[in-house]
Amino acid sequence: MMPSKHRNVSSIFIDYIKNHSIMFDCGEGSYYQLFNHYGPEKIDEIVLSLRIIFISHIHSDHNLGILDLISERNRLLKKHNRNDKLFLIIPFNVLPWFHSYV
Repeated sequence: MMPSKHRNVSSIFIDYIKNHSIMFDCGEGSYYQLFNHYGPEKIDEIVLSLRIIFISHIHSDHNLGILDLISERNRLLKKHNRNDKLFLIIPFNVLPWFHSYV
């Protein structure tokens, strides 16, 4: 899908247990959508709560935001001296692309 003035690319964030959340797909700009939704007061807590990212398929509108989100999460982990694991569930054909950037 193409983002528009009223709609962004694919991403679903579920905050299912305190300090544990999951994201289904992570289109470009997902971090900024979380920032806009939760605001500057809560965004760090939201990003640090992320434990699982599930990418449904290889299309870029479902995965281009993952690098920004992981980068921001890693920055926050370092800032707070934490090392919480993030589990990625991604299609096999996305793995080479992902490894070239991480």
